[in-house]
Amino acid sequence: MKILHIVAGLSGGGIGSLLYNYYINMDRNVYHFDFAVNSDGKGFIESRFKELGCEIFITTPLHDDFLKCIKQFKNIIKNGNYDVVHCHTGYRGIFPLYYAWKYNVKTRIIHIHGAYEIENLRQRMIRGILSPVSKFIATDWLACGNTAAQWFYGKRALFSGKVKIMKNAIDIRKYQFLEMVRKEVRDEFGLFDDFAIVSVGRLSLPKNHEFMIKVFEEVADKIINSKLILIGDGELDNKIRKIAFKSKCRDRIQFWGIRTDIHRLLNGMDLFLLTSTSEGVPVALLEAQANGLHIVSSDSVTKEIQVSDLITYVGLTEPLSNWGEIIKELHYKIINLGNRKDVNKKLSESGYEIKKEAQWLSKFYIEKVHS
Repeated sequence: MKILHIVAGLSGGGIGSLLYNYYINMDRNVYHFDFAVNSDGKGFIESRFKELGCEIFITTPLHDDFLKCIKQFKNIIKNGNYDVVHCHTGYRGIFPLYYAWKYNVKTRIIHIHGAYEIENLRQRMIRGILSPVSKFIATDWLACGNTAAQWFYGKRALFSGKVKIMKNAIDIRKYQFLEMVRKEVRDEFGLFDDFAIVSVGRLSLPKNHEFMIKVFEEVADKIINSKLILIGDGELDNKIRKIAFKSKCRDRIQFWGIRTDIHRLLNGMDLFLLTSTSEGVPVALLEAQANGLHIVSSDSVTKEIQVSDLITYVGLTEPLSNWGEIIKELHYKIINLGNRKDVNKKLSESGYEIKKEAQWLSKFYIEKVHS
């Protein structure tokens, strides 16, 4: 069965990493993934997919050359003989969905990975026009969680069962905390007695790193041995680095770029920080919980992901001092009561175990193609 995934990029995290985890847990003698990547740069995880035999088509970004982009989508789908076109770009995937319909691809999936995106008036108008058409062309609707499904498809579609939830699942055991690895990581990066606060995610507007640095400035005044470690890259990389350089805490903010060993690095951390303005179901918080890390997250993040008591939610409109006090209290708790808790059974029971979810996706594809 040939499946073409339409994605905005194949970086080391997010959708690319999610699809990689699904694919390596599926029968690759039955299912074959290809990717049409609407990006102008090579993704960090592309080489891994190529090693598995996937073909990667790089298409011109839509905003750079509209006509060239849709012509590329047309040719890929027309000549690909695909059984499924699985579009991970929401309503922005209207053109590949259209060509999938035109060239008789039986299963056309629209998949939403975010919720309550920050949009200006023009973007809201475009979404209002394209979304109904995209949903009409698609044969199947998927979402990463209930919050995202309700935002994009509506409450009626969610509760009627028309929308299916494809979980942002992970290999839970891979992220299990190991004391020996913690020591290795802390020695390797010179953390020693530092209180290491980590954030893993794309350096982009929704992740709200500018606000995060302000939060850390509050924390740094209260916890003198604290450090902020940012893992990931993105379109705002240079801007965030400049903001960090101007910060009074610039010597305590580190950029580690894209890493493929997040499961290892989390062992060396003490607390996970997320200040996003909008999210679907962030994989990073599942990974952090699997590692037993305490998490401080903005209340813009869905409560669906709270499968343990490790997450503390704070409002983005609350004073920065509140964020600082909450992290200070957690610091005391972590130092005095131990900084890890095993919640992996709860994660598995909540449907976030990749092996089980890969079986679900395999069955979903088979049923749709052969129905």
